[in-house]
Amino acid sequence: MEENEREKLEQELMFLKESFDSEVISKEEYDKAKERIERKIKSMDKKFNNRKKDKTESIESLQKAKEIPKEPEKAEEKEAAPEPEIREEQPKEGISPAVETEEKAEETENAVESPIILNIPKKEEVMLEDARKEEPPMPVAAQTSSSKGGRWIWILLIVLVIGGVYYFYFTGISSKAMAEQGKAGTVVVEVPKIDSKVIVVGGDSCFNCDTSRMKDIISAWFPGIKIEDVSYESDEGGALADEFGLRILPAYIFDANAAKFPKFYEMEQIFEKTSDSYVLKDDASGGKLYFARENIPNKLGLFVIAGQANSDRALKNAQELIDKANGQVDFNIVEIKNDLAKELGIKNAPTFIINNRIKVSGVQSAEALKESFCKINSLEVCNETLSAKLI
Repeated sequence: MEENEREKLEQELMFLKESFDSEVISKEEYDKAKERIERKIKSMDKKFNNRKKDKTESIESLQKAKEIPKEPEKAEEKEAAPEPEIREEQPKEGISPAVETEEKAEETENAVESPIILNIPKKEEVMLEDARKEEPPMPVAAQTSSSKGGRWIWILLIVLVIGGVYYFYFTGISSKAMAEQGKAGTVVVEVPKIDSKVIVVGGDSCFNCDTSRMKDIISAWFPGIKIEDVSYESDEGGALADEFGLRILPAYIFDANAAKFPKFYEMEQIFEKTSDSYVLKDDASGGKLYFARENIPNKLGLFVIAGQANSDRALKNAQELIDKANGQVDFNIVEIKNDLAKELGIKNAPTFIINNRIKVSGVQSAEALKESFCKINSLEVCNETLSAKLI
C-alpha cells in the first residue's frame, strides 16, 4: 500500500512539474505544492525506515532467543604412561654367568605352577555395559533445567505477539481487505466514488490548444471524474463562454462536486468559483486562443520585459523571421506593463501573439516561430528554412 501511495506522490510531482513548465501554474504555486509533496514522501520514507529498523531488532531478538549457551568443553588430559624401566641384572659376586644360568633353569623346572584365575564377567553385566556404550549422549538442551527452558519459551511468545500487533497496526489492513486478499491474492481498498464532471471548452481553429496533457493532470488530481469536450463554436459552447465570462481557450469548468475531492482544497487557489461551478483560472489553464478577439492575418506581437535576457533573446530570434519576410509581417513589440498585457492576462515574458488571437509562450528559434506563424498564415517566407538554433 505504501509503495502505491509513494508512486502516486511521485506521479503527482511529475504532473506538477509539467504543469509549471507549460505555465499551467505559477512558480509560487509550484514551489508550495512541491514542498508539500516532498514533505509527504520524506515522512513516508522515515516511517518505512523506522519499521524496517524495528523489524530487524525483532529478528535479532528471535535469533538470540534461539541460541543456548554451551558449556565449555573440558580438555581431557591424557597422562602419558610411564615407559617401563629396563634394568640389566648384574651377575652375583663370585658366581660365573654359566653357573647362574644353570641355577635358574633348575628353579624353573622345580617351580610349582600357580593356578590361573580368569575374572570373567557375568552375561548380564556384559549386556548392561554394552547398552551403556551404545546409548547416545544426552543433548545439551536436555541438560538445561526446565525452568530455564520455560523462560526462553515465554520470551519467544512475547516477541511473536509484539511483532504481530506491530504488523497489523502499521499495515492498516482491515478484516474485509484481508478476506479479499485471501480470495484474490490482492488487497482491495474501497474508495468512495464521487460523481463529478468537468467541461473542456475548446475549438478546432487553435493549432496549439492540445488538451491531452491537462486532461491527464485532471484525471490524476480527481480520480474517476468525467471529462466532456465542447466546442466554443457550438451553441452550448457559446452559452458557456457567456455564462462564465471566458476570454481564452481551452477553458475547464468543474461542477460543484469537484470540491468533494481531497485534492481540490490543496489546489483551491487556481480555481475561480462562479455560481455552483469552479473555473480554472486563465494563468493555470494553459489557454492559447483569445477566441473573442478579431483575427488579423500576418500580425505578430511580442510582449517583453525591458532589460530581461530572455526577452532580448526572443527579439533577436524573431528578427530573422521579420527580415526574411521583407515587410510582409506586421510586427510590434509591447511592454508587459502595458494595458493590453493586463487585458489579455499576460504575466510572463517573452510571449508572442499571432494574428491578434493565438498565444505562443517562451523563447522560440526563428524556425520554430516561423512554423507556428505559418500554420495560420501563407507567406513566401513559409517556404524557407530558418535557423533552428536559439541565440
